[in-house]
Parts: sequence; C-alpha cells; structure tokens
Amino acid sequence: MKGKENNYDNITAFESFTAKQMASIIFKIFFILSLISVQAFAWKLTLGGKDFKGEANQSCKAVTANSGSKLKWDARLLESCCVRLYSDPNCAKDEIGFSCDDFNKKLSQTVQSFQVTNC
Repeated sequence: MKGKENNYDNITAFESFTAKQMASIIFKIFFILSLISVQAFAWKLTLGGKDFKGEANQSCKAVTANSGSKLKWDARLLESCCVRLYSDPNCAKDEIGFSCDDFNKKLSQTVQSFQVTNC
C-alpha cells in the first residue's frame, strides 16, 4: 500500500516502557490506591467484640468489654488519634488505658467506656 508505511521508529511512550518500568508503575498505582482506601476512616477500635470506626475525635462512648476479650486499636497512617479506656460508663473515673500507637492484645480488666482524642 502506497502512502501507508509502518514506521516502528515512532513508538509511543507507552510502548517504550520496559517490563521493569511497568512493574514499578503498577506497584506505585496500587500503593496509592491502598492509601486512599486506608484513609476511609482515621481510626478503628475493636473492643468487646464490636468494631468502632471514626474520622475524628469520639466523645465518651459506653461499651462493655470484659477482661480477656480482644482489644485492637488502629490509628490509620498519618493520623495522630489516641484512645482512652475507662473503668466506668461515663469516662469519669480512673483511666485504665491510653495509647496513640497501634496495638492488639487481650484486656486484663473490664472496660466500660472509651473516647478518642487528638485526631
């Protein structure tokens, strides 16, 4: 065919990527997408068999979590939220736990309320 020549010297930018470069780009895309999904909420607390999630501070919330039950705190990436645990349902008596760092453990005593601060 005259007038239509295949010129492989003009390869598009996409076609000129090597497999290593493509893998790097794909990794970066998935990493960014994972950060977006992680930021769907600022913190997550598993306490007394229930999950609590939020995007900001949480005022005092009554909950029953018996000694020996699972406690998991997860302040999301780039967040500074902290959790405070109390032995009464009004967050008024002794604070029995506090953390800004992520952790996962079993409760050594009963928790009756919590609040989230510093978000």
